[in-house]
This record gives sequence, C-alpha cells and structure tokens, in this order.
Amino acid sequence: MKFHPSIHLEPAVMESPASAPATAVPAPATQFSSPDPSPPQNYRKAVHSKIASLGDNPDDPKPEKPIDAPAKPDAAPDKPDAAPDKPEGTDFIPKNKLKEFRENYDRMKKDLDARTAELAELKSKAPVKVDEFPEYKQATEKLTAAEQRAQRLDEELRFQAYHRSEEYAEKYVKPFESAWNTGRARVAAMTIPARTDEATGEVTAARQATAEDFDAIMKSGDVDGAIEKLFGNSVKAATVANLALKVQDLNEARAAALEEYKVKGAERQKQAQEMRVKTAKESSEIYRQAIESALADEKNAEWFKPDTGDTEGEGILKSAMALVDQAFTAAGAKLTPQERAKLNAEIRNAAAAAPLLHRKLVASRAKIKELEAKLAGLGRSTPGGGQGQPSTKTAPPSVHQKIANLGVSG
Repeated sequence: MKFHPSIHLEPAVMESPASAPATAVPAPATQFSSPDPSPPQNYRKAVHSKIASLGDNPDDPKPEKPIDAPAKPDAAPDKPDAAPDKPEGTDFIPKNKLKEFRENYDRMKKDLDARTAELAELKSKAPVKVDEFPEYKQATEKLTAAEQRAQRLDEELRFQAYHRSEEYAEKYVKPFESAWNTGRARVAAMTIPARTDEATGEVTAARQATAEDFDAIMKSGDVDGAIEKLFGNSVKAATVANLALKVQDLNEARAAALEEYKVKGAERQKQAQEMRVKTAKESSEIYRQAIESALADEKNAEWFKPDTGDTEGEGILKSAMALVDQAFTAAGAKLTPQERAKLNAEIRNAAAAAPLLHRKLVASRAKIKELEAKLAGLGRSTPGGGQGQPSTKTAPPSVHQKIANLGVSG
C-alpha cells in the first residue's frame, strides 16, 4: 500500500496462522499524526480525498473491513470569525469590475426583454400573406405578361418559321436524329461478309462495318439496293433495312409537318393581314367620328373654329390639325422612326400645355370682366368733397332737364 507522507498508520498486530482465531481480527482504526489534535474539517476532507486517489498496492493484503474514520473531538476548537459572504459566482470578478458587469447585465437583460416582447407581439398577429405585398403583385403581373408574350411569340413562330420552333425540334428533329444515330451504331457493330461480283468475278474480303456505311445507305437513291450490296440477303440485311425504314418514316413526318405549317402559315398571314386592314379601318372611322363630334359641340366652338375674318388663327388651327393627323393616320406611314419620335414628342408637349393654357385664359377673361365692371362704375360717379368725404353736390342738369324745367315753371 502506498502512504502519504503526512499520514502515519500504526501497523496492526499480526499473529501466526496457528494461534489466530477462526475469525479475523479487524484492523485498528487509522491514527492521524498531526501537530493539531483537532484539525479543521476541510483538512480531513482533503486527507480522505487524497487517500482515495492513491489507490491500493496490488501486493498488499486487502483488509476485511474498511478503515474507520477518526473520531470527532468532543468539543470543536474556537474558529476565527468567518469572512463576510460574497455574492454567488463573483469570486473570479475583480471588485473594480463589478459595477461595469452589473451595468452590462442590466443592459443586455433590458434588450432581451424588449426582443421577447416584440417576438410575442409578432406571434400574436395574423400570419403575413405574401400575395398581399404590392411588390409581389407587381412581379406576378410582370411575370404573367412575359409568359403570355412568350406564348404569343412562340405561336407566331410556329407559323412564320416552324423549323425554328421548339415544338418542331422536340417532336420531329430529336426523334429523327436519335433513329439515325441508332442505325449508325448498330451497323458499326456488324461485319460485312465477303462477296463475289457476279459480273466481274471480283472477290471482296469480309470487313468490319462502320457508321459511315449506314450514312452511305441512307444517302443513296436506292436504300434497298445499297443494303443488299453490302449484306446480301442475310438477317443482318433485314435488321439494317428496319433501321433505315424507321429513319425514313421520321424524315417523311418531319417534311410533312414543315409543309403543313408552311400552308397554315400562309393562310394565317393572309388572315392576319385582313384583320389588320379591318382594324385600321375601324380605328380610322372611330377617329373621324370623335373629331366631328368635338367640332359639333358648341362648347368647343371657340377652340376649334377661328373667329370670322381671323385668317391667321385659321391657318394656325389647320396646321396643328394636319400635324396630329400625320401622326395618327395613314398619312404618316412614310415617316422614319426618328421623324415619328420627334412628332410624337411635339404632340405630347402641345397636349400637355393645352389644359394649362385654357385655365390661364379663363382666369384672364374673368379678371378682364371684373376690371371692366369697376371701370364702368368709376365712369358713373362724381368727384368727392375732399378729405375722404363724399360729394354733396349733385351733377349739373343736362340741357333736356333745363328745357323741361322751363316748361314746368311757365
């Protein structure tokens, strides 16, 4: 057994096997050798902990009974006054940092409480629906419009250039190419048997077929003859014939689809042209009727009809109407894109200024009428008596009043 230097164990009295009683005598209690007859409690705990950590020597005999703990003294010695209690968990915090730590703790706790309240409020509200956001609605509308436009363009492409459409590629081109490549691969795995030319007697040795042999068969004018020339009437010839027949069928379907949409495209173009002409006539008629209706309205007479004898105003009105007609009728069909853009900008500016000019004109007319009324009132009044007093004099009698007065007095 290993011993701790601070522990003294008195050896037990050992007896020979002959004089030993039937039952083993328990070992005496361990005695501690310490200058202090009553060591403090924490010291006892340290000693027992140390003994437990040392363990037993495997060569030492095992005691039949564990060592008893030393008896406690009858009276505990006087202990020094206990140190004042420290806040729990603050042994590692310097005293000069306690205030700072407390302030940080209070601040973080306040922030946590605020976020917890905010989270609770958000949870209490109804769930947000994505489709209620204006941005989501705008994006959805734009996406829908783009999909519709792409669909219209694809439909138009089918009839204008069907060979460039996605439908043609998926439905006809890919199956055709797949069948052709399958035929090339199958033929390349075959062996062309030896053969003898009946006319010349020339013997051609057997060889490995290639993918180019299938290309030559399909491009020849006589597919059956080309197959027979290479493979004769064997089973291989029948296999190659089936591969070639599948390619031919798919090629015929592809050509038929192109022809069908070529005819349909021409018909569609004709219908579209007729529809454009019809729409243009209807739009032109609506345009003319709207102009005539505005001119017939008496409220608009002063805006669309020049004053009698005002040749300059009549010329300005005709020039402006011709300018607008050039933009909205067939008269402007010969305009270049640049000329049309400038014309549209000019019309836009004039149209935007018209309501403002109308408002200013109406206000000016009202002001003129008001001033004319004041001027008329001034013409009927007489000068005052001065000092801000109204005049007490009456207007002198006219000649007719004087004559009338003479008649009365006579």
